[in-house]
Amino acid sequence: MVLDPQTNQTKQYATSPASTRNTATLPYYNQYYDGKIWFNEHDGSAIAQFDIKKKTLIEYHIPTRNMDWGNTSNPLKFAIDQSGSVWFTEWTENKIGLVSREKMAKIPILLSTSKEEVIVDTKTNVGDSVDVFVYKSNLNSSNSFSTFGGTDKLFNTTMFATSSIAKNGQLWNITNKFDKSVFSASNAFVSSLEPLKTTLYLSPTETVVPGNYTLTVSARYNDEITYSKVIDLYVI
Repeated sequence: MVLDPQTNQTKQYATSPASTRNTATLPYYNQYYDGKIWFNEHDGSAIAQFDIKKKTLIEYHIPTRNMDWGNTSNPLKFAIDQSGSVWFTEWTENKIGLVSREKMAKIPILLSTSKEEVIVDTKTNVGDSVDVFVYKSNLNSSNSFSTFGGTDKLFNTTMFATSSIAKNGQLWNITNKFDKSVFSASNAFVSSLEPLKTTLYLSPTETVVPGNYTLTVSARYNDEITYSKVIDLYVI
């Protein structure tokens, strides 16, 4: 949530869906560093950063999972060292984790949208759409992606859309669909410099509550990292 001191208006932002069995990611602790807000996702098993100016969200998913606790390691408190690396605790796993500065520089995907806002009209039942572009980055010499663990994997990316309409991030009473929600490709395909494109379609229902919200459009790579862009969602 962000408070505008000039207007005293607040704006809420949704994370991507939890990669665990939990219905919410439960951000808990946060810290401002180098123009970004870092926070834990206690039930989402991730450490995340939100770029305030660019309105981009990067979530680093923690590989450690405890099936007895919703398939999460429950990351709790964290600290940022002088190099910019993030150290964090895994509450249910009794471990210390690290998102290093070097790993932050190896983001395998980027995402952009064709516009900064979408409008859906409940009175006329008119929806809206936005084109989404997923860019492939950090190709190594073998034209495949280097994962955080240092091994190569094929390109597997799943698209998601969440919103501040509901506290759990769901797009309540708005029908949403990507014309292509999953991208899977061989090494030869991911070597292309052209971005992958999909379109998100939104349609209102009669019961959606009018208001000014945010829409988080996300691309999740191999359940390791999720890159999101936040745009405005107006329901009139």
